[in-house]
Amino acid sequence: SLIHSVLGTDYEVLIGCRDEINIAEENMGECRVYAKKILVCTDQGDCTEEELRVKVQEIVAHEFLHAYLNEAGVDLTDGDEEKLCDFYMKNWRKLNNSILEVLDESGFLDN
Repeated sequence: SLIHSVLGTDYEVLIGCRDEINIAEENMGECRVYAKKILVCTDQGDCTEEELRVKVQEIVAHEFLHAYLNEAGVDLTDGDEEKLCDFYMKNWRKLNNSILEVLDESGFLDN
């Protein structure tokens, strides 16, 4: 497992097979805000290696946003939070790249 700080709170991050990380059968990822754990299932199912890689990246982004929203005290309905996390998991890389590109090109990116 990995330990990662989310706004100053350590979260244990477990990425692995369902049996190894003890994740609910119906979920591919979980953010356990009280236990401070993020779980991501890597069971391949019928995915290709590339599909699994992308799926794991998206689930990690989705669950981390749940953790950040919780630690920041953002109060959303469960439905709204889930929609926001779904949006983020599909767009995190584009968002990140846009921000970094603008900061780099304008000379404001830390080296």
